[in-house]
Amino acid sequence: MRCDASSRHLRENGLAHLEKKVADLDARMDRMGDRMDRMGDRMSRMDERIKEVRTEIRETRRELKGDILATEGRLLEALERDSGEWRDLLASVPPGLEGHRYAPGKWSIREVVGHVIDAERMFGVRAMAFARGDRRSQPSHPGPPA
Repeated sequence: MRCDASSRHLRENGLAHLEKKVADLDARMDRMGDRMDRMGDRMSRMDERIKEVRTEIRETRRELKGDILATEGRLLEALERDSGEWRDLLASVPPGLEGHRYAPGKWSIREVVGHVIDAERMFGVRAMAFARGDRRSQPSHPGPPA
């Protein structure tokens, strides 16, 4: 008798326990399904945003290309004008003063001009590398004269 009662109790409680476990698993799967749906919605929104950003990038590139083409003529004019202004400025320096320093350890006019020439050379090298699509690291400026 005792075995039958134990067996029946086990079957009833075991079945109830299994039913509860199955219900818990169903609830967890529903929650996971909801999370997956939300993630899918987020991914769809991200895909849309990626498409928008790509469109913005294409439009910006087109605008920049147009701006560059429009300023090309003005840039050449500015370079020619600056070249003349530098020539006039340097011609106005009295002979013998190109090495003058206004204080000890400060740059002379000759050193400043040399620095500008070096910088222009470096900018030219970098511009050429950029125009050619050269992605190698370019050398840095050597700094002030020793």
